[in-house]
Formats: sequence, C-alpha cells, structure tokens
Amino acid sequence: MYLFYMDFLLCYFPICLAVYLFTFEENKNLMKKIVILFILMVTFQTLSAQKYGYLNKEELYKSIPEYDSATIQVDKLRTEYTNMLASMQGEYSSKSTSLNNESATISDYLRQTRQDELKNLSVRIQLFSVRANAQLDEKKNQLLQPILARVDDAIKAVATEQGFIFVIDGGQMLFADEKKCTNIFPLVKAKLGVK
Repeated sequence: MYLFYMDFLLCYFPICLAVYLFTFEENKNLMKKIVILFILMVTFQTLSAQKYGYLNKEELYKSIPEYDSATIQVDKLRTEYTNMLASMQGEYSSKSTSLNNESATISDYLRQTRQDELKNLSVRIQLFSVRANAQLDEKKNQLLQPILARVDDAIKAVATEQGFIFVIDGGQMLFADEKKCTNIFPLVKAKLGVK
C-alpha cells in the first residue's frame, strides 16, 4: 500500500499538477519552479541510495597465504641476484685496484689486456643487472599475477552482489565516514576463503 502512494506521489501527482497549472497562464512560472523542485528531489533520492565501499588491498594481499609464499620466493631470488651482482662488483673492484697498483711495473700489452678485461667485466655486470631485473619481474608476475587477478575478481563480485557503485582502495585514504561507506575487507576475505 505504501508503494502505491509513493508511485502516485512521484509519478501521477506531478503530471496532474502540471496539467492543472498549465491551464492558467499566470501559473507557468510556478509550474517551472515545481518541475525543477521535482527533478532535484528525484536526483537527491537517487544519489542518497548509492552505496560506496572501500578496502586496503595491500592488507588484503598480505592476509592471503599464497601471496606470502610468492613474496618469499621473489625475495629469495632477489637476494641471489643481489649477492651475485655484489660478487661481480667485488671482482671488478679488486681487479681495478690491482691494475692501478701494478700499472707502473707491467708492460703496456699486459696493462691493455687487463683494461680490456675490466671493460668486459663492466659490460657483464651491466648485462647481468638488466637480465636479473627482467628475470625478477617475470618471476614476480608469474607468481603474483594469478593472486592479484583472484583478488580483483573477488572485489568485483562482492561489489556487484552488495550493490556498490564503486570501491576505493583505502590504503591511502585519510578519512572514511563509516555511516556513508562500507569497509568490504571482511566480505572480500570471506569471498576468497581467507581467515
């Protein structure tokens, strides 16, 4: 019964009022004001019915066990590459120091040979650094991309199910009014099956 009255008030009453007011020339200004007021009321009602959500994606990632194990694997590989790079740089430094100390006592041919060795080692270090970074990025994408996609799918599913207009990543959010928006972190965790 309540819905019937709301339909009548929102749909039929303004039409009846418009017909009545347009019949008299002096009421046209009043009619314009009423139409504008009606449009504003409908707009406000539509805006107030929207739902907004937020969550901290980084915190969500950290709560997933697979993310932790993938991050550990990537960190282990990064440590291996860093150690290898440090070893190569140490070798370069010791050869450079040795060449500088002996350059006055060795022949020009031997000096030139050692300088070429240092140049080659420098190129190998740069090439290793570029390749190691590429390998690290590839491994990170290989391990983390399925997890990130699963999280994004869960966020979209929860937002659709709950009727949210949009969801904000709250990692950088300074303020959220709990009365006007919803933290969907627990809902997404449940969707992912994470405790």
